[in-house]
Amino acid sequence: MSVFENDWMMRQISSMTKMLRMMFFHKASEEITVEEELKDEETKVYYHTIYQLIQEDNYAQAMNYLVEHFTDKNLEYLKTALAFFDYLNAKEDSELRAHGYSKDQLYSDLNFITKQYGIEL
Repeated sequence: MSVFENDWMMRQISSMTKMLRMMFFHKASEEITVEEELKDEETKVYYHTIYQLIQEDNYAQAMNYLVEHFTDKNLEYLKTALAFFDYLNAKEDSELRAHGYSKDQLYSDLNFITKQYGIEL
């Protein structure tokens, strides 16, 4: 992926997560502290499982878990997903690739999440 394509992809992901935060939570990304805002115990387990996998640099496994267990019935899942999309989007593509993931896959996974809410990228 060229530098231009990577930069474009990063901006797309960042813009989409910001738009979803504003649309669903009426907050800018820096105003959301996900772990502190979670109330549902099931969502806390979801968050901590993904967090642990990412801390272990298992990015692909973390995002697979995120997508497979995602539900649009609880906005806390969306809040959690957006936090991790932003976190991984800040990583260099080379680092993501070294751990079996990529910006392309991140974009694809974000596209899956947005489709759950009727939004097409």
